[in-house]
Amino acid sequence: MLTGIRIGELCALKWEDIDLENGILHINKTMQRIKTMDSKAKRKTKIIIDTPKSIASIRAIPLPLILLDKLKKHKGKPNTYILTGTTKYIEPRIYQRHFKAHLSDCNIKDNNFHTLRHTFATMAITKGVDIKTVSVLLGHSDVSFTMKKYVHPNLEHKRNQIEKLAVGF
Repeated sequence: MLTGIRIGELCALKWEDIDLENGILHINKTMQRIKTMDSKAKRKTKIIIDTPKSIASIRAIPLPLILLDKLKKHKGKPNTYILTGTTKYIEPRIYQRHFKAHLSDCNIKDNNFHTLRHTFATMAITKGVDIKTVSVLLGHSDVSFTMKKYVHPNLEHKRNQIEKLAVGF
């Protein structure tokens, strides 16, 4: 929610990807499940960890102090995954199930993890972060894509924007 990263990026994240001294999260890989064919031509899948889907997705994200403080308290060994604290990862579809279970436990409307990216973008714009910065933080190469797909102004933001027009009348 405070970084806008994708679920595959989060699942692939290791402690070595976080510069706690400078407060920077380095996104340089992602995890995904892909379809494969086994020797009997049956559909199977496997987990791969590879570079993100575009050059723009390789990025450095400054961490807000509240998140940086929490990460410092839970710091793990460099080669371990953030989510597990071990050298074994949790894959995106399993983490998605955990996420949905937490929503249910908190009586929050069912949603998927990707909704956090949309919320991140919308909140950033609502709080005055410029669209270019939001787009770069999300790992998008095109600002118009960010505006079209990720930014959803809420009623209060629209009301504040309309009130700007009324100043001086």
